[in-house]
Amino acid sequence: MEIEISDVSAFKDLMSMIGSLMADVSLDLSPEGLSIKAMDPANIAMIIFDAKDKFFDKFDVKSATKLSVSLDDLNGILRFV
Repeated sequence: MEIEISDVSAFKDLMSMIGSLMADVSLDLSPEGLSIKAMDPANIAMIIFDAKDKFFDKFDVKSATKLSVSLDDLNGILRFV
């Protein structure tokens, strides 16, 4: 699996917005792209996010994969990019 994005500012903004509602999410990766579908802990808001493979400069995912991530940690890492 290899994923690249040269202009990370849009991705950072999207993850920051989702992180304002959710602490942890599952990133669903497939050959078609990345998606997030999550409900907030209070069951008030639902996030449905789809980024097609064309959004990324390089998106090489052979099979469906699910990654559980802390958005606080991910956004902390993205601040350095």
